[in-house]
Order: sequence, then C-alpha cells, then structure tokens
Amino acid sequence: MIKSIHEEAARFTAEQTLMDSNIEIRELKHLLLVAEDKIVKLEEQNAKLLKAVEFHKVDLELIESDIDNKGEFDERKWPPE
Repeated sequence: MIKSIHEEAARFTAEQTLMDSNIEIRELKHLLLVAEDKIVKLEEQNAKLLKAVEFHKVDLELIESDIDNKGEFDERKWPPE
C-alpha cells in the first residue's frame, strides 16, 4: 500500500514535469516565430532603406569633373549610371 502511494506520487510528479516542459516548449516556439517574423520585417525594411540610399547617392566626382570640364552642370549626364 505504501509503495503504491509513493509510485503514484512519483508518476504524478513526472506527468506534471512533462506537462510543464511541453508548455515551456510551446512558449519558446512562439517566441522563436515572433523573432523570425521580426527578422523578416527588419530585413525588408533594411532592403528598402538601402534602395533609398542608393537612389539618393550622389557621385561627387562626376559632378566635379563635369563642372570643371564645361564650367556648368550637364543635366544630360544626371543621374550617373
């Protein structure tokens, strides 16, 4: 009788530990998915910002050489390729 009470208590403890572990795993999986989604959004935002920087990048050497050669800015060569 005493042995079966101890076995039942041990089984209950093991089941409770297993359930707690499963809950923790589900929570960690959720946090991982949230983090992965955030990474994707940040990568998309980064790509947009890089395109914006490239679009607004000014080639100062081209402008300086164009002004030095002709004394004025040649709009036909803008934007630089």
